[in-house]
Amino acid sequence: MVDYRYGLVPYEWAAGDSPRPSWRVPGGLPGIDLGRMGDMSVPGAALGATRGMAFAWTPGVLPSGAVSLGRGDFRDITVDAAMRDAWKSGTGYKPDGARLVDLLWDQLTTGADPSGQDAARPLVPTRSLDLELWLPGHSMVRRERFAWGSHGHTNKLKAALTSHLERIRDDAGRGKLVNPITRQPDTEYHREVMQGLLEKYRCTFDDLRPSGWPKSDTPKKHNTTLTESFDTSNSDTLGPDQTWTEVDGDWDIVSNAAQLQTTAGTVRTARCEADLSSDDHYAESVGNAGTVSEIGAAVRFLSSAETAYIGFIYTPNSTVYLFKLVAGAETSISSQASSWGGSGTFKCQADGSTIKVYQDGVQKISVTDTSITGNLRTGMMAYCNGTPLPNITSWSAADLYAAATVIPVFMNQYRQRHN
Repeated sequence: MVDYRYGLVPYEWAAGDSPRPSWRVPGGLPGIDLGRMGDMSVPGAALGATRGMAFAWTPGVLPSGAVSLGRGDFRDITVDAAMRDAWKSGTGYKPDGARLVDLLWDQLTTGADPSGQDAARPLVPTRSLDLELWLPGHSMVRRERFAWGSHGHTNKLKAALTSHLERIRDDAGRGKLVNPITRQPDTEYHREVMQGLLEKYRCTFDDLRPSGWPKSDTPKKHNTTLTESFDTSNSDTLGPDQTWTEVDGDWDIVSNAAQLQTTAGTVRTARCEADLSSDDHYAESVGNAGTVSEIGAAVRFLSSAETAYIGFIYTPNSTVYLFKLVAGAETSISSQASSWGGSGTFKCQADGSTIKVYQDGVQKISVTDTSITGNLRTGMMAYCNGTPLPNITSWSAADLYAAATVIPVFMNQYRQRHN
């Protein structure tokens, strides 16, 4: 039986935290981030060591500064006016709902901000069109089927998606999107991204087309998979199957593996410079990190900054972590004790607002986070705290759905309903 104390808790900057300095809920408690994107991108010293609020829970005592919201199982805790007022005092938004879980749901739907500037971004459905809310220690606590146009969350979601599409089309026109097959800039690649979204949401081109998107830029069949073998001679340049940017740290090819050369400091990342067709995707790293380092994978990697979700194992305490990077600043999202034999496979997956981490094919973390959306690139990460140096021997990434040519069917159904 679940028996937790729940509250709204301000994030703290844990400068001496393990595995690295990062934003976290005090005491390392699990939490759902309700903060603004701009605050996430600033290390703690510049924000006075606190930022935003998390909806957090603990079987013990809530940290100092928490706004208490009750005890028990939040799916059963009845809400009163005082609780709604307390929520507003912590977030600036007064949510509706009969149960405490409903307040969190309402915050991430009706109370969300598609831009992330004034509040948390909106909940996004998975590829199966389920709006999901996952809390570690509770599993999935709420699920709603999403249908484009008939669900009340459509307008919030449409605002987020059209903003994303406008940016994608602009990036394509500037030669900033790279086709994963040709490995060259592709000025038409935004059409493949549109195709992927239409397949997911089962809506029409006109439903999603931003006002500045010409009707002639019709959807186009998309590509889905990237692989990297690192099977090449020793080199300062990563490859040979993909083009890579060493975003942070020095990476080399050593004995047919990507090896991180930089020791200590912060997380080190490398980004694959090819775009997938959807931000519902995964990345997987195979390698070894000895007993003093980390290896992992990165998803929803922004092409112009160190912004991504990273799933990894920290070998000194054999713990699997999920962090997010926003302009290089780290926030701890969730962790799970594990075991480590020196080598293995780590997969990070983003599916709507459900973010998961797998170790050797076993799911270790599943949690809701709405912060990072729309980014089409992926990558890998490592951290080195001594010898032996961490190695990634192979890497792959892919969209979570297969390519399909289904848009004409949706358009025909649309015409049948409206003629």
